[in-house]
Amino acid sequence: MNWWNSISQLFTYDPNRPLIFTDGAFLVLFTAFVAVYVLLWKRDVFRSVYIILFGFLFYYLASGGFLFLLLATISLDYLFSVLIQNAKSNAVRKTWLVAGISFSLSFL
Repeated sequence: MNWWNSISQLFTYDPNRPLIFTDGAFLVLFTAFVAVYVLLWKRDVFRSVYIILFGFLFYYLASGGFLFLLLATISLDYLFSVLIQNAKSNAVRKTWLVAGISFSLSFL
């Protein structure tokens, strides 16, 4: 059962030891990522979803709770883009554009 603990620790965020690119755990995860990526080479939708989900996993393992901030930012930026697209006039589009850019820049 020791191997199960090792694998579960690989997918758990530890604030005292975040995942960095020079860590052996990163090499193991990246090797697994590339192996599955090669199998999904001709399946565009699955490959795209796989890349996004693995990117979220790497982000979580490197920075923990900031993943939720990233997801919130992505969701609200998408909402602003829909509002811009559905706006009837250029003035309203520009207003939503300024609001969306201001929102995104507020996290810097």
